[in-house]
Amino acid sequence: GVENLVNCQANGNDNTCQAQIAVDRFDKVNWGSFLNLPINVTLPESTQPVSFNLAALTPPPQEGLTKQQRRQFSKAHAILMILGWLFFVPTGFLFARLGKDLFKEQTLFGMAVWFQIHRAANFMGVVCICTSMLCIFI
Repeated sequence: GVENLVNCQANGNDNTCQAQIAVDRFDKVNWGSFLNLPINVTLPESTQPVSFNLAALTPPPQEGLTKQQRRQFSKAHAILMILGWLFFVPTGFLFARLGKDLFKEQTLFGMAVWFQIHRAANFMGVVCICTSMLCIFI
């Protein structure tokens, strides 16, 4: 193999080395075997090489949502916010303000129609907004 020693420093008990490894051809299939290739480093004051592989230096794979899933949650966030703030909340407001005069004598399940629509629209608005907040923080 090729031996390169680049910028090694000793500071008390801490030894640090920086090396740049260049790969001519990136092949996803062989990337795992490349990470497991043994690397031997011999520090200036040591006679025994230290052996390790790149897989030991790489962080574990990221767990969580994929990019596609994050995008879908962002779209759901936008749609639910638009429905909540631009449809349900104004509907509830308008029925509370104007519905009293339009539906004076009419009742639904024993209560005034304007109040039932006002309550249902505001409830749906709150549900959409809260669900939207959950979507963006997942």
